[in-house]
Amino acid sequence: MGGVGKTTLARMLYNNNKVKGHFTLQAWACVSEDYNAVRITKIILESVTSKPCNTTYMNLLQVELREQLRERNFYLCWMIYGMKIMVIVITWNKKAASLMKNVPMQSLEPLSHQDCWLLLAKHAFRNENYSANSNLEDIGKQIALKYKGLLLAAQTLGGLLRCNIDSEEWNRILNSNIWYLPYGTTDILPALWLSYYYLPAQLKRCFVYCSIFPKDYEFEKEDVIQLWMAEGLVTQVDNGKIKESVARKYFDELLSRSLFQKSREFGFTMHDLIHDLAIFISRGFCLRLEGMKELINLHHLDVSGTKIEEVPVQRRRLKSLRTLTAFVVGKSTGSSIRELREFPQLQGKLSILKLQNVVDARDALHANMKHKKDLKELEFSWGAKDADDSQKEKDVLDKLLPCVNLEKLTIRFYGGTNFLNWLGDSSFSNIQVMHLSDCSYCWSLPPVGRLPALKELCIERMKFVKTISVEFYGRNGAHLIQPFQSLEKLEFREMPEWEEWVPSGSASGGEYGPDFPHLQELILNNVRS
Repeated sequence: MGGVGKTTLARMLYNNNKVKGHFTLQAWACVSEDYNAVRITKIILESVTSKPCNTTYMNLLQVELREQLRERNFYLCWMIYGMKIMVIVITWNKKAASLMKNVPMQSLEPLSHQDCWLLLAKHAFRNENYSANSNLEDIGKQIALKYKGLLLAAQTLGGLLRCNIDSEEWNRILNSNIWYLPYGTTDILPALWLSYYYLPAQLKRCFVYCSIFPKDYEFEKEDVIQLWMAEGLVTQVDNGKIKESVARKYFDELLSRSLFQKSREFGFTMHDLIHDLAIFISRGFCLRLEGMKELINLHHLDVSGTKIEEVPVQRRRLKSLRTLTAFVVGKSTGSSIRELREFPQLQGKLSILKLQNVVDARDALHANMKHKKDLKELEFSWGAKDADDSQKEKDVLDKLLPCVNLEKLTIRFYGGTNFLNWLGDSSFSNIQVMHLSDCSYCWSLPPVGRLPALKELCIERMKFVKTISVEFYGRNGAHLIQPFQSLEKLEFREMPEWEEWVPSGSASGGEYGPDFPHLQELILNNVRS
């Protein structure tokens, strides 16, 4: 059964240090319902070589994989025994398992009722002693009877009950009509419905948004919270905390409820059944490209891991697409940034994520950002990792020059040592908001003082910046216009090496007036004193 714990058990084995000592390499590959032998072979080959693979011919892929595995001990777990070779296949399809033929097949049985209760209690009481809550124990054991020994249900319900340590709430969950929904109606387990039903409204929106990810897609925490903020799903500020902190809190809450699962050091996934739940709830306003026939009532579109050329949809429909919330640049098997040229009529806001996966900086030029005249908000993000090639990242940013109609620009995790001058070009006369964060290798700030309409500027975690010099104000040689003509809010956060702030030279009473003539709010948070 789905949710009984097959993948959890396999992952524990896969990550066991004793097991690792027996094999020179390991690989893990997920096989989706939409089976693609070329894609799976490429995933395994890339796991073995730790390098991108651009080959699309099955025969060449098999030859290369055979050479890589020759005379090497390996352990392959691919949610599918391979010298010393072990291949583990995890599947809920007995027919698929039987194809292995000469290998023993082990069925994983559901948990016993007692184990169900113990696991639920572990999550609900955070590993603390629950004997002091005998009334809750009685109710909890009755709840544990209802989810028929499924590990996933025990985890998600335990997370839900932990947030409601009250007998009245536990009884409400025990007696909910959701338990009696016919399983064949939606194919969603009642326990998972309950876990969603009792989510706070703001967490429901963030959870359902994640239906844009493909099944088995491994995402990073920082990428998801940036997507949530770009979409406006995180709006309030909690006790003075910035939106980003609130978004991290939302993510951690969904993780604690087992709606997200940790897959590696930095990565997370959604269980297949959890993903099915998100897809079912999002029907009608969220659609992925794979297998798509029509583009109707489309609010969100995800193209990560899917090349536009491979999508079974008329390309003219794509050219008329106006809203694309996020574009994730894939690795060699994923989407190329060149594919953004297919969306000439984009409008509103767009986040371009994982720009570190751009192979050739010249590809960014083909995205044709300069001619997307109706885009008002843009985010460029390279992912929370060390820069592999600082010059390449600078070249990519240079070639992503947007249209001058832009009103808001966000740049995150950029790995160049300095910014491009176009960020402060006065021709961007409509930019009102700019956020620069986690650009850890930059030693200077762009000349944003030239932007005539800039009202809000936030700069955070620029750990190499020691001096804010006159270039920040937009000085061009000896010539200096009135800087920051419209700036109302200026924010600096987490700048540990910042030592000096040089004025522009147009001090109050001078020819041009003060440096920030309309500033209303200045925030300095965790900067060097």
